[in-house]
Amino acid sequence: MLKAGAATLDITPSLGVPLAGAFKARWAAGVDDPLHARALVLEDESGPDGRIALVCCDLIAMPGEPVAAARSLIARSGALPPERVLIAATHTHSAPSPTGLLGTPRADAYMDSLPERLATVVRLAAQRLAPARVAWGTGREARVTFNRRFRMRDGTVRMNPGALNSEIVGPVGPIDPELGVLWVEGEDGSPLAVVASFALHYIGTDRNDHVSADYFGHYARWMRRIYGPDLVTILFNGAQGDVNGIDVHDPAPLKGHTLARRVAGIVAGETLRVVERLRPSAGATLGAAHTPFPFRRKRVTQEDLAIAARLLALPEGLPASDLRREAGLGPGGPFSWVVGQPLPDNALRLWARECRHLAAMPEALETELQALRVGSAAVVSLPGEAFVELGLAIKRDSPFRPADAPGGPAGGGATLIAVLANDYVGYIGTRRAVEMEGGYETWAARSSLPAAGTGEAMVEEALRLLRRVWPASTSGDPGALSVQEGVQESRPVR
Repeated sequence: MLKAGAATLDITPSLGVPLAGAFKARWAAGVDDPLHARALVLEDESGPDGRIALVCCDLIAMPGEPVAAARSLIARSGALPPERVLIAATHTHSAPSPTGLLGTPRADAYMDSLPERLATVVRLAAQRLAPARVAWGTGREARVTFNRRFRMRDGTVRMNPGALNSEIVGPVGPIDPELGVLWVEGEDGSPLAVVASFALHYIGTDRNDHVSADYFGHYARWMRRIYGPDLVTILFNGAQGDVNGIDVHDPAPLKGHTLARRVAGIVAGETLRVVERLRPSAGATLGAAHTPFPFRRKRVTQEDLAIAARLLALPEGLPASDLRREAGLGPGGPFSWVVGQPLPDNALRLWARECRHLAAMPEALETELQALRVGSAAVVSLPGEAFVELGLAIKRDSPFRPADAPGGPAGGGATLIAVLANDYVGYIGTRRAVEMEGGYETWAARSSLPAAGTGEAMVEEALRLLRRVWPASTSGDPGALSVQEGVQESRPVR
């Protein structure tokens, strides 16, 4: 008999907290809508030691330190084993800064208090465990996502090159329109929780100094309108490192909360379409696997440090357009890890500081990968902003493929990807992007630590974890559905 419990906890900060997601420091001056931590705890016939917990917070990222602290508190409470807890962030850019990087300081007091809040929401969910039924499926929504990296006529690859830019040749990567859904209801059929995964960076809000859960919060409100105020909604971000909601071909795009509400409603509508075709069952079993993952950061050379020193020695008031000349630099690069598009003049000082931060770090680092299984569905974690190509590779070879996917298992499955989960290593690009294409997401910084090839290695390790938790037989796990029909390519919403 499967049991489930879910809970939501308000984690909205006080005003004045430093906000994440910008190249310059900014502080919260208002609140558009609250931030939440949401948790789902599941237990099968193996009892408390076999429980798993899925947690998602309205933050831009989830560093490893608060995850480790929260897991320790959860284990101490006896709620469930720490290695069976997955904690992710949505990636709203309008929330407290979880770590210092680029131009943003860490929200120290807020982040120091976060582990207790995370542990609390998991304990609340565990206290509410009751007989439940689950089902899983996949849908498709291709109208609201766009690859944001474009090949330009000069041969470089640029992120968000601007609407109607005549120099655009075309996107260099795909999107992932798949929406993974895990539905949980009470024994009486009452809605309890929905867990979804969709690859969409974020949308944005109306004021960059206001706190907001962005489109992820709007999605939760749409789902509660449909299924009632007690529904706990977890929306994991899929592999979104090079995917966003900007249509460069739209001359008059919607923006801010207007667009965020619309996109959230569209994704919620597709979730509804999946859920209403599911047949939940109490027979699903659980599984968990995790592993440390060693990797190497991008290399910073002595010449890089010398260039950084020259840039940072220049007067602060010097215009950005004069920095290269005064530092004796040419128009390219200027650092060894810059491929293709050179750093913009106004980013030179920022990345000079990041050079110093990386040089002070060990070259060999370690993070974590995790896979949690619910019947023939699985959630797999990635510790940063993985490029969409990496997520597609995991889904393509996952044993938890939908029934109608090539090589899909009998009965069907679903692979839900949760990026920014359990740790934060920044952008996780493809080898091609890091070594050949370049662009913002590949520039060496605390927001882009992994060296070339790390992403592909993560894919292989994630697949090994998924194979470890894949059941020998899925005959006891009914309730699967794949909803793959629909549009085949991205087009703007009207």
